[in-house]
Amino acid sequence: MSWPDIHGDKVVFTAEGDLWLGDVKTLDAKRITSDAGVEDQARFSPDGTEIAFEGQYDGYYGVYRMKLDSEPPERLTYDVHPTAFLDGYSQDGKRLLVGYPTPSPFVASLAWLDIATHALKPLPFEMASYSSLGPNDELALTRVEQTWQTWFGYHGGQANPIWFGNLPTMKFRKIYSSQGSNEYPVIAGGRIYFCQDDNGAFEIRSVNKDGSDPRLNAGPYNVPLQHLHGDGHRLVYMKGPGLEMLDLSTGKTQPLFFHLASDQPHSRPFLAPAEAFVQDMNIAPDGKRVLVESRGQIVSIPVKDGAARIILATPGVRYRKAVLSPDKKQLAYVSDQSGEEQIYVSDADGHNPIPWTRDRNRQITELRWSPNGKYLTYSDSTIQTYVLTQESKWPLKVTHGPFMLTPSYDISPDGSWIVVEQEHPHTRFSSLVLIEVATRKATPIDLGLMSATVPCFSRNGRWIGFLGDQDLSPDWDPTLNQMNSGAKARPFLLALMDGDKSPLLTKSDEDEDASGAGKGTKESKPDDKKPSFKVDLEGLNQRLITVPAPADVYGEIQIVGDRVLLVSNTSLKYYDLKAKSFGTTTALAPFPVVPGWHARLIHLSSDGSKILAFGPKPRVIAATDEEQKPDVGAIHFGQLKINVAAREEWSEIFEDVWRTIRDNFYAENLHGVNWPAMRTKYKALIPLVRSRSDLDYVIKWLSAEVNTGHMYTDYASPFLTSQTAKPAYLGIDLISDSGFLKITRIYRGNGYVKPSPLAAQGLGVKEGDYLIEVAGVPAVDGTDISLGMRGRAGNPIEIKLNSKPMADGARTILVEPLDSDIDLRYYDWVDKNRRYVDRKSGGKLGYIHLDAMTKSTFADFIRQYLPQSAKEGIVIDIRFNGGGNLAGPLTSILSRKVLMWGHLRNAPDYPGRDQRAFLGHLACLVNEHSYS
Repeated sequence: MSWPDIHGDKVVFTAEGDLWLGDVKTLDAKRITSDAGVEDQARFSPDGTEIAFEGQYDGYYGVYRMKLDSEPPERLTYDVHPTAFLDGYSQDGKRLLVGYPTPSPFVASLAWLDIATHALKPLPFEMASYSSLGPNDELALTRVEQTWQTWFGYHGGQANPIWFGNLPTMKFRKIYSSQGSNEYPVIAGGRIYFCQDDNGAFEIRSVNKDGSDPRLNAGPYNVPLQHLHGDGHRLVYMKGPGLEMLDLSTGKTQPLFFHLASDQPHSRPFLAPAEAFVQDMNIAPDGKRVLVESRGQIVSIPVKDGAARIILATPGVRYRKAVLSPDKKQLAYVSDQSGEEQIYVSDADGHNPIPWTRDRNRQITELRWSPNGKYLTYSDSTIQTYVLTQESKWPLKVTHGPFMLTPSYDISPDGSWIVVEQEHPHTRFSSLVLIEVATRKATPIDLGLMSATVPCFSRNGRWIGFLGDQDLSPDWDPTLNQMNSGAKARPFLLALMDGDKSPLLTKSDEDEDASGAGKGTKESKPDDKKPSFKVDLEGLNQRLITVPAPADVYGEIQIVGDRVLLVSNTSLKYYDLKAKSFGTTTALAPFPVVPGWHARLIHLSSDGSKILAFGPKPRVIAATDEEQKPDVGAIHFGQLKINVAAREEWSEIFEDVWRTIRDNFYAENLHGVNWPAMRTKYKALIPLVRSRSDLDYVIKWLSAEVNTGHMYTDYASPFLTSQTAKPAYLGIDLISDSGFLKITRIYRGNGYVKPSPLAAQGLGVKEGDYLIEVAGVPAVDGTDISLGMRGRAGNPIEIKLNSKPMADGARTILVEPLDSDIDLRYYDWVDKNRRYVDRKSGGKLGYIHLDAMTKSTFADFIRQYLPQSAKEGIVIDIRFNGGGNLAGPLTSILSRKVLMWGHLRNAPDYPGRDQRAFLGHLACLVNEHSYS
């Protein structure tokens, strides 16, 4: 139960994704909403006859109000999510205080929402979070929405103090702060109450309106306190998984164990489409079927003909990494049925499983069969790879860097050798190691200064293929006056046998096969005699062959027959060793290929005939065909549905999260937290879970115990909602005026983002004009003008305007609405700040805002920096910055020094070869939202 509010003896709260109305005397409760979406943040009106709340009735969040005498809800806002929170009614019940978007995606402000006209009037807060209205428009508030963090005992820059002031005067001051964070303030009886988290001790505290006389009112508890609200006499709040009430007159607390008479619809087993929850997949050895992990079950999907079927499914058990042996007689997979992830080998149909591992305290990240079917290899969260038989295992001991989560390796066609990429821990320079399975002897392959990544064996046993990612094509960047490396990868081969010839030797018509590459471009048939496999270690590093494919940002290499397959971020390329030609096999779903981050992009069947291409729409295609269209080979699940036992799944998810944190958290001691005790503490809450969103609370609390940043919880989408057409935008500001909507601002952009469609040259639309009708919807008070635009972004609509608030004399224009106006508003805010700094400094100072440290931000930086680089100083504003990895390059540019000056006749002196060096002063602005 969550998001409670109280009025007299009535309590409204959220449970099972719906709103309930409870009686504090009888503790009976009844469900008052039943939509497929979520309804929460309910607030009573001052007279207690209606509630306002946030809901998803149309697939998108909005503010609704509803009479408590069974009237249907009325929608008050229509944006995608214009309110991050709903604080409550004004004293007269005519307005709602709601969250309001700002130019930054990280913070919100506040606005009055007029219930009658639906008009929003923003309040001039830079940022604001949860608040409480008191008499005479008093307001207590916090400024930072910090409760999203998965972080108990937080003491950082976003720890909230309590602010108090008056809305008519907009004068506020900080009245209380502590080491921990203070949340959900409530004005009641001349005091301000709030929830406090101080080192994981959760309390209800209060102070006078001037911050004096601090008191402890409830707690300390060892479970979080959230969503505090009250009616002036009693407070209600979420205490762990339940609700508690605090009587302000007596100071006594009372748990509210409401009786929820419910059929618990979200706890029932249900059927889910298998294709909607794909988490991993492997192609069968002959390429005829694909094994798919869907919602912890293993299903077998035909590539062409046949029926989809479920192979492994047990309520409360997660099956992963299923892979068939080369002869298709055995199935290896990962299961957590024992409470730990173990590797099992069974018959191909999943029967007669035998555990091959009995380890603890690690997560299995990769599993495959050797081509001879005699052993398995697997990698785990210790960043080790092991050779595994039913009787024993041994590790491939190689070095690795901080970000190589799974070492890249391949097994020779006869299973006797393994080639592994190892990485220097400091330089992250990659090299290859060849390991003989029988002796376990490791032989480094010395390629000098060449970096070698993602190795593979050719199917004919003659080559090791790999990518060398130091193909440099330095390019002069005149914009920044610097050289860029232009680093790309190029494919290489190593001949395993001393006497073998390069497949790229010049041929003569008189030679039957000068290259020795074999006839044709197809892989040999399965019943053909396999070539003998031999490795001549001496001189191996000298038998290097450069494949003359164009250098590119490749992420993977495979060798099939005469083809070297290369995966780029948008397509599957090939180089044909026999024909000496380069081409494209097929387009792939766009994927950011990052050198050194070995994401799995394709999976080659054991016989080399088929390729499984990953992506939103996975496909199986022939490995050696000519170019194939992007829709060829799409996998069809045949409408297969899997049965999901909700309660058992919730229990397994909890255990999986607990193990994942135990085995992957950066500090092995988990910051000194007794992790087994945390499992016991929070596992006791699982029987109380009634919906997937309830489980999200438990997962968040468990994760928050380790007291660290970047411990994010990616919330599930537990409920099916009716997805209506997405909103579209005009990029304007409006106010209600004389019954119509008056344009107060047209956002014209900065040349790099689409301007408001009403700003187009020739339309003659001016600020001060009135909207009369938008896409057939009258633009009058209380009407949603976005109704006619929904789903029509980028498509023509008609708008009627007038210079006066009347329909008579209106003219019609044709425009194409935007799919978003967030960037428009952000760049307008940046430009306003720049003009302010310019004006206040008399033109001496420049201003740059960076909203993140990403690739797109770098472009923003260049566009802002160069035109202002002659200023005497620049203010670098990284408030509301989402973080990223560009801080180093940016500071390098800004810290350049002038080493010499140049002089030309009849020209001003210039800073030599350091023409982009900044000669002035630098200042940096940060705030609570300057992230990582």
